[in-house]
This record gives sequence, structure tokens and C-alpha cells, in this order.
Amino acid sequence: MFRNRRSGRFRFFVLVFVFFGFLCGVVHGLLFYSDDSFFDYYDGDDGVVILTASSGALGFGHTALLFSNNGSWFYFSWQSSKVVFSEVPISVLSNFSSFNSWIREVDSVQNYIADYDSAIFVRGDFVDSIRVAEFLFYDYLGHDYLNDSVVDFSLFGKNSGYDLFFNNCVVVSYSLLSEGFIGNSSFEEFMVVPSLVSNVASKQFEAFLDYELFFS
Repeated sequence: MFRNRRSGRFRFFVLVFVFFGFLCGVVHGLLFYSDDSFFDYYDGDDGVVILTASSGALGFGHTALLFSNNGSWFYFSWQSSKVVFSEVPISVLSNFSSFNSWIREVDSVQNYIADYDSAIFVRGDFVDSIRVAEFLFYDYLGHDYLNDSVVDFSLFGKNSGYDLFFNNCVVVSYSLLSEGFIGNSSFEEFMVVPSLVSNVASKQFEAFLDYELFFS
């Protein structure tokens, strides 16, 4: 009888412990996670999100980058009409819909509207990539990027540095990625030079890189 009573108490405490753990998990999920949320995949590490808008550029796709560094996020897009570089509020990183809505506001004068529908996160150190992206942006604006932080979107019109075959969105994005490191190795050690076509390059990035989905 004594042994059975102790066994019953043991089972009772186990059940309480399991239930408490389950309850904590539910509460944690409600507070910190949501469907289609980047929090499902991102745990605070620095890295880069390689973005693809498959319907952009007449169906050939458009490639852009979203950098993470010390809790800050930076969006870069190299287009025929302009160069976009902007810090991104974390509040718009909940899902594709909110991020694309923010993009349309920031990039309101772009020649075409194309929603991003692919986003893969690669962990690494891309601080130098961010610096070069910022330089390209201010160089496009004709400003001294070290001393002038004023962004005048009315200057947008044509990106003279863009070339469809030699310096398009994939080429420039890859050159920026090549400034970064994955662990102790340069990005180039993990990735071959991709196709000039964004939708093809997107599959190559997925094939060669160790990545996680950023938005589900």
C-alpha cells in the first residue's frame, strides 16, 4: 500500500510537471510567435536574407538583400531606375505581406511593383557588405555617404550604374554578399557566381547555401 501510494504521488507530480511545461509553451507561443512570422526562424544571429520577387522584371525576377547586424535591419535593392538602401523597422518583419507593404511605401516611385515571395536567411558576418551597400546608395544620390545622411527620394530617376547583362540586381547583390563571411570563410567559398536571371539565381542560392526560411 505504501509503495503504491508513493507511485501514485510520483505519477501525479509527473503529470503536473508535464502540464506546466505544456502551459508555458503555449503562453510563450502566444506572446512571442505568430503564423508566418520571422520569429519562427530567426534567433538573433547576424546574417543576410536573400530576397526574390519572382514576378519582377517581366517575370525574370528581382533580387534584393536584407541585412541583419546587431539587432538592426537594412534593405538594399539595385534597380535600373534607382538604388534603395534603408533601415527597416522590425515591426514590418512579421510576414511577407507587412514587409511588402513597407517596401511599396519606401519604394513608391519604382517602375514596377513586385512583391517578394522568396526569403532565405543565411547566418554570417556581413558588416562590410552593409558598408558597401550604403556607399553605393549615396554614390547614386551624389552625396558624401560619410557625412550626409539626408535621403531625397525625389532624386530617383535612372541608375547609371545599372547594366542588364553586366551589373544587374543579381550581379550587384552577389558582389555585396562576397564581402561577407560565413563562419571563418568568405561567402565566395560557399557559392558559385549565380545566373544573371534572378529566378534561376534564387534556386542556385538555395542549392549551395546552408539557409533557413525567413518568412514561411
